[in-house]
Amino acid sequence: MQVRPPDGSRIECLGIFGSPEDLWKRGATLADYHVNAVFVSHGDLTDELIRRCHREGAKVYAEFGVFAGAATAEKYPELWPINEKGERQARDDWYLGLCPNVKWYRDEKVKLIGECAANYEIDGLWLDFIRYPGHWEVHQPRLEQGCFNEACLEAFREATGIALPAGDLARKAQFILGEHPDEWTRFKCETIRDSCRDARLALKAARPNALLGAFVVPWTEANYDDAIHRIIAQDFALLAPELDVFSPMSYHAMCGWPEEWVGQFNEYLTQKTGRDVWPVVQATEREGRYGDAPVDAEGFRKALTQGLSGGATGVLMFRLADCTEDNGKLAVIRDVYGEFAR
Repeated sequence: MQVRPPDGSRIECLGIFGSPEDLWKRGATLADYHVNAVFVSHGDLTDELIRRCHREGAKVYAEFGVFAGAATAEKYPELWPINEKGERQARDDWYLGLCPNVKWYRDEKVKLIGECAANYEIDGLWLDFIRYPGHWEVHQPRLEQGCFNEACLEAFREATGIALPAGDLARKAQFILGEHPDEWTRFKCETIRDSCRDARLALKAARPNALLGAFVVPWTEANYDDAIHRIIAQDFALLAPELDVFSPMSYHAMCGWPEEWVGQFNEYLTQKTGRDVWPVVQATEREGRYGDAPVDAEGFRKALTQGLSGGATGVLMFRLADCTEDNGKLAVIRDVYGEFAR
């Protein structure tokens, strides 16, 4: 399959998610595979990794998880999200979201973002799990309203001026969902918007030219009765002023959708936000944490090609560790990226 960028295209990111160590151990460089962007967990950053990536012509973007982590919730129970029944939300496989309205936790995250930007010569930072709780990367997601703990209820009351009834958490949750569902959805979306704004200020204060991106859920209003707003609370138009780049996690096989959906969502998000769109496409085929959703080399090629369509100005793949010469996916990266490399 020959891949050619459309006339006038502006492809800025040909990226990988994960440390380049697997390539380096083979004696290869990032340039050998036309990779010009590396996305790595902020906890795995080192000065040497960044310097080597820069020497090989690649920018480095730090992935920074925000509202997720079962171990964190176990340590700090006030962060465990509460559902509309007034009960703790159950873990969903490996995933557990966190309450987005506990002030000390949000302040700590903003502080860590600023420290990361100050301490490392990163080219940008991508917010991950920047949403209300929801495990979406499955064929049939469990959609559950939340969070209705005391911190969220008080923040909702302060933001809207709506008085809540006396009683337990479940009664207050039912009142909100029954009498004020639109106000609740708007409040949730603005909470996530405000978190992105705080992150932007912290990042730009330390590194003014760094990009702020976010990994977002690839749903439109038509998916699951507008769950992107009601449940996930990612209002893309509302987030656009705070983000430089949107990276939809377009894991087609995990979600049970064809490769063409990747390009279709790019077009939707580009039009919705007016921002650069760099989707994340699925290479993984492992069972377990990332689902039993096999992607062979040809399917990966199709998805990666679709990732560079629909108005996208970049793409990255998840994860480099799942690409080897044996399964043919390293060759796919080299071939597809080579067609778009400047």
